[in-house]
Amino acid sequence: MAAAAIPYVIMGTTAALGAASSVAAGNAANNEAQYNAQVKENQALGLEQNVDQNKFLAAQEIERMRASFSSMRGQNVVNFASSGVELGSGSVATIQRQNMEKYLDDEYMFKFNEAKRNTSDINQANNLRTGAIADRIRGKYAKKMGKIKAATSLLGAASQMYGMSQMSQINTASTTPGEIS
Repeated sequence: MAAAAIPYVIMGTTAALGAASSVAAGNAANNEAQYNAQVKENQALGLEQNVDQNKFLAAQEIERMRASFSSMRGQNVVNFASSGVELGSGSVATIQRQNMEKYLDDEYMFKFNEAKRNTSDINQANNLRTGAIADRIRGKYAKKMGKIKAATSLLGAASQMYGMSQMSQINTASTTPGEIS
């Protein structure tokens, strides 16, 4: 190998390593983005499953609340009747109405809080899915940028080698035998 070829070999090797490194970095960034996207998808799925389970559990809890209220209301009627109070009297009807209102307020608040929690979980799941889409897009473009950087590295080295070869030809052409260039 001629001494004049050594700089070309070094430049070519450096460019090839730089190109391979850029492609590898782009692929690694893409793989990481795809992994992160899958993690977010799994988290979103878990939240959606929780919402479905919470709806089922909430329906059971409301049934339990209703049964408990019905039992309490029945016990109150028995207590009023055993104390000799007329069940149709104003004070008994007022107490029963107040108990019913309190129960309905409790049930409404339970349903409201459940709906609010489910809405929050659904929104969080949607945000995770949107983040997963963004991660996939970033990964795709990171992979493309790795390839573009690789091509840039190779083209830059080729341009430098061409420039060096042109300078070498100019220097050789302008030197006459016996002259030192």
